[in-house]
Amino acid sequence: MIRIQHTYAKLDTLHTTLLLQLKDLPEIIYYGERLRDAEDYSYFGSGTDGVPLSSADDVCSNACVLSSSGDGSNRETMLHIVAADGSGTLRPVLFDAKVQKGKPLFQSSLPSSYGEGESLILCYKDSIGLEIIQYFTVFKDSDVIATSVRLRNTGEKSVHIRRCMSLQLDLGKGDWEAVTLDGASQRERCPHRTLLRGGSLSAASFAGLSSNAHNPYVIARNRNNRGGCIACNLVWSGNHRQIFDLSPLSGLRLLSGINDYLFNYKLDPGETFEAPEAVFVRREEEAEVCEQMRAFAAEHIVRGEWKKKARPILINSWEGFLFSFDQKKLMEFCRRAAQVGIELFVLDDGWFGKRDDDTCSLGDWKVNRQKMGGTLREFADKVRKSGLMFGIWMEPEMISKDSDLFRAHPEYVLSVPQKETMEIRHQRVLDLTNPKVRQYMIEAISSVVEESGASYLKWDCNRGIFDLPGAEELFYRYTLGLYEVLDTITKKYPKLLIESCASGGNRYDLGMLCFTPQIWASDNTDARSRLAIQEGTLYGYPQSSMGAHVGASPNPHTFNSSSPDTRFSVASAGAFGYECDITALSEEMLETVRAQVVFYKQWREVMQFGRYYRTDSVFDGEASGWIFVSEDKSRAVAVVALLEKGCSAIPFRARFHGLDPNALYEVSSRPQKGAVPVFFKAYGDALCHGNIRLGNLFTESEMHEYSNQVVTRMFTFTRIG
Repeated sequence: MIRIQHTYAKLDTLHTTLLLQLKDLPEIIYYGERLRDAEDYSYFGSGTDGVPLSSADDVCSNACVLSSSGDGSNRETMLHIVAADGSGTLRPVLFDAKVQKGKPLFQSSLPSSYGEGESLILCYKDSIGLEIIQYFTVFKDSDVIATSVRLRNTGEKSVHIRRCMSLQLDLGKGDWEAVTLDGASQRERCPHRTLLRGGSLSAASFAGLSSNAHNPYVIARNRNNRGGCIACNLVWSGNHRQIFDLSPLSGLRLLSGINDYLFNYKLDPGETFEAPEAVFVRREEEAEVCEQMRAFAAEHIVRGEWKKKARPILINSWEGFLFSFDQKKLMEFCRRAAQVGIELFVLDDGWFGKRDDDTCSLGDWKVNRQKMGGTLREFADKVRKSGLMFGIWMEPEMISKDSDLFRAHPEYVLSVPQKETMEIRHQRVLDLTNPKVRQYMIEAISSVVEESGASYLKWDCNRGIFDLPGAEELFYRYTLGLYEVLDTITKKYPKLLIESCASGGNRYDLGMLCFTPQIWASDNTDARSRLAIQEGTLYGYPQSSMGAHVGASPNPHTFNSSSPDTRFSVASAGAFGYECDITALSEEMLETVRAQVVFYKQWREVMQFGRYYRTDSVFDGEASGWIFVSEDKSRAVAVVALLEKGCSAIPFRARFHGLDPNALYEVSSRPQKGAVPVFFKAYGDALCHGNIRLGNLFTESEMHEYSNQVVTRMFTFTRIG
């Protein structure tokens, strides 16, 4: 997979080749479709496209995988290092290149990808005594390449790291477009496209989480098709920055790594600093890089008991009751849920301390016996006796001022002397850089899991970090502390399914997926909103990781109404569940839920672990759609969502993807009240290349009751010949 020959290093993935010329600063001379081995590659030349007009332009034309401040260019660089004498010029020189079986392990608590492969190790040194070790790992079954950087101080004096990005890719001249996943609370990860016309574009987070504002997953797309598409992501859950930097010669530099906002890491003699791992892939089409990144996350990031295990259908108490519940209400809730076939009950906020609102008790993870009617174990056993698995909510990283924990240990809080600590949602942040706090957190989580016998833990985080003691290293060390706790808990309870959440989707990243196989995509369960949120999420993350639930109608956040079938169709695209008071549903509605659950169980493996193809984009206006296809292409489930009921959409036509062109399929619509059934047989080539008429997608009742809202239909495909 990796071959060093003369002054070249050739990295072969399944379908691509990354070819480096091993100079003082190695250069990319080719990155594209896989090449056969050759004796000489000098015909590729070096550098990006363009004729240098000055010495600065000459440096800009170099297509490097590493750069540093003071390198003679007028652009963003990978490394900013300040020596003990205050100088900021770094001149690293390559002194060794070697190939290693497997991939290197981090010495710290940083998570990373895993799998069978080989690694190229590039070693540089600078006169100040700094060694730079750069790793590139290729995998046997993927086109994705993993890369990371370590800095080792072999000198006699301390140095300060002001910036250390994990990835640098210098790409050729082109008509470049940046694709970023941006948003806010309740509208997370919506793709935006920006034409690059000079200078730099940055996507970053600043509050200690990967954020709902800008996800670390980005794509660089060459619109003139001379350079294809390159996607990259970061195995990191803290502050990050991705930079698209266009040189004066229109060559694109793509950088990804820790955000250098306030960053100033002191590296003493003998110490090593590790930057988080980045992963990247190149293919000709945008859909291909997205598919590669989803598959890589599912196979090389998610791990453990739940990697390929069907995720249970859950129901959460929060939207139904908020803080206002007791044992009687909850047990009736569980009884109804079990009757319709739901598999997991999640006891959300309000079960501990004096937690009848959000002003107190975070950190006091002891059950409120009066509210719950006994011990946590007694209540959890009753839930299990009703036929459901038991899950529980915690917000381990937070603390309330009105709590026994704060009164006993005010020093556990992140705070700045002489300044008032910022409270958001009446809560403060625990200092995870403190080993005593990490130990407390591990003990608190362990106590709750063991006392309750929980099968599932919802790990929430409802605010960012804005009190910044030791700000220069705080965000980095906090994230390492979080990973240490998560690593301990997941190893201690390997069968525990953890779903992370952060005010919805405020920390949806590969770092969290290394420990939590599911992430709550958004607090917004409105069907129309979720179409956009989920489509953006699936640009780079597998559907099995994406928490998606049926909520109430009208939606409590958007006040939009949508039919039960539409809400189900949209939520079925992820790890499925319900967010409602099931005890308030009519018998007719309970039958609807029961039918949804039966259908989902029949097709769960395909919908959670099948290959995803987008058939229509919600961002194009008229319709949205997708299809999940099993690995052997014998079964598939498709959803068609109609956004505008204009004349051009009646009757609706669709084209599907991913089916076996030579197979005969039986196609049928999921039964839906008032809808005319669709049933026919067709070959895969016709279904994928034709323009299949599906008839009128909405019923007469939907035309009136939901006239201004999205409506959906689901279709199943079964190979019969």
